[in-house]
Amino acid sequence: MKNSSLSIEIKNYLKELKEFGEYWFNQKKNIYRWFKGPNKKCDRFLEEKYGKLYEFIVNLHSNTKAMREIKNDKILFLYAIITLDQLSRHFYRNDCRAFEQDGKAYMLSKQYIKRYGFDHLSVDEFIFLMVVFQHQEDVKAHQKALEYNLKKVESLEINKKNNDKMIDSYKYTLEHQKVIEKFGYYPKRKIICGEKLTKEDKEYIKSSAYTFF
Repeated sequence: MKNSSLSIEIKNYLKELKEFGEYWFNQKKNIYRWFKGPNKKCDRFLEEKYGKLYEFIVNLHSNTKAMREIKNDKILFLYAIITLDQLSRHFYRNDCRAFEQDGKAYMLSKQYIKRYGFDHLSVDEFIFLMVVFQHQEDVKAHQKALEYNLKKVESLEINKKNNDKMIDSYKYTLEHQKVIEKFGYYPKRKIICGEKLTKEDKEYIKSSAYTFF
């Protein structure tokens, strides 16, 4: 029987992971709510409700059975990646720890695409998978995301809602890439991490219309 060898604790975390993903991608709410500015009330809610789940996913590498169970389920696998990439930013807003899981989320995202592809993902799910690539300070990651965006468009049913979202996804990936091509890093992260800014960093930060990068 599936899951029969898993402990009750792990089963409960897997159940909670599923609930988190369903909450995150709630179709009754606008997905763009997650891209709005800082919301302390929302951050606090997410940490109180999913803090333990986040720690479980962060330390998933130490639990072979749970890792295998999650990777064998293309929905739970996606939700685990979103947990690492997004909850870290809510829990540690304006703190360098917000970026600590980026490498792990990226590694898992590449594994996910190699194993499952992305044709089966909804537009919203696909966009958040691409956000993981946008967060990388590596131009190759952005180039891949642009390539994947174009491939996803080819597989989509054509309608205005899908088109608008995919245009935004491509646009923001391109804007992220431009910053990485110019600097090799995100200057605004240096502020959060307490690093010294160059003259070019300061000029970019002063002129940039984007809050997050």
